[in-house]
Amino acid sequence: VQVRALRDALSGRSASSTRDLLDASWATVRAARPIWLAGALPAGAALPLDATFDLVIVLDGHCVALAHAIGALGRTEQVVVLGDPAQLPPSPTPLSVDAPDARSASAAPGSGIETPSVFAVLRDQLPGLELSVRYGCRDARLEVAMPTRRNGSPLAVAPGVAATSPLRLHHVLQEPGSRDQEESVSAEVGLVVDLVRRHAAGRPSASLAVLTLGRAHADAIEAGLARACLTDAELATAIGPTADEPFLLRCVDDLNGERRDAVILSVGYGRTMDGRLLYRYGSLNRPGGLRWLSAAISTARRDLSVVSSVTASDLEPRRLAADGLRGLRQLLATAEW
Repeated sequence: VQVRALRDALSGRSASSTRDLLDASWATVRAARPIWLAGALPAGAALPLDATFDLVIVLDGHCVALAHAIGALGRTEQVVVLGDPAQLPPSPTPLSVDAPDARSASAAPGSGIETPSVFAVLRDQLPGLELSVRYGCRDARLEVAMPTRRNGSPLAVAPGVAATSPLRLHHVLQEPGSRDQEESVSAEVGLVVDLVRRHAAGRPSASLAVLTLGRAHADAIEAGLARACLTDAELATAIGPTADEPFLLRCVDDLNGERRDAVILSVGYGRTMDGRLLYRYGSLNRPGGLRWLSAAISTARRDLSVVSSVTASDLEPRRLAADGLRGLRQLLATAEW
């Protein structure tokens, strides 16, 4: 009966939902596929209520909301949770169908009460084991870019084989007296578009992410890339969605454990028309803002290019009250050196 239900679904003779199909054929499906890889929320929604597993492993548990994982956790007697307390928590679950204002502080992840993660809730309830290897990074020279150091023994990281440093600072000059550059320096946008073009031409097999500290700057870079693609078909293909790891353009607020071979981190924030720095750096200004910076750096497997119109010497230490701002200054100084 179960095999017949699967055949009917695969042949198109039945239009069962995933949940109904698994309800009708769970024993056969589990025997054929005893190991499953699925998102926490889809797994809980699609699996039959009586479906059980011997073991559930939650990867990147620091960014998986407990509410999303309950359905999966309730189907096992053994659970292993992997997570990093220095990384970002889950994005808050929307409670409204209305689109939030992207410029509103209340709409930004981390601005209110954090959504409990599987890792945060279970870390004190389960036996703990600290990993000795940083599995996401493939060049030990990137480890010096991390603005924090964990307590205890240092993590082992694979040594890099490239002749040049994987960490670079691209300092751009903001045009003096330029208007509306406080949240997105146009010179940074132009350089980022050029760097993406160079990456697409020189390293087409390596995946790429462009990360920003603010959404306005991400929007400006997206517009710049869209204009460039109108006259550059190769660039349009390179940053299209067909790759195994598609091109990623995100504000750090929206990161969710992604990894890419190379990362371009563009600070974006610049000076006012009269040359002042406002020290408003998005999520880095918030309590625990260092996690957003750590998440951006951790996205890079092999290369990290930092694009900024300000240098470490431009940031006055006495003005850096938030740990995220102090971490940014340290990153700029390390990349410049």
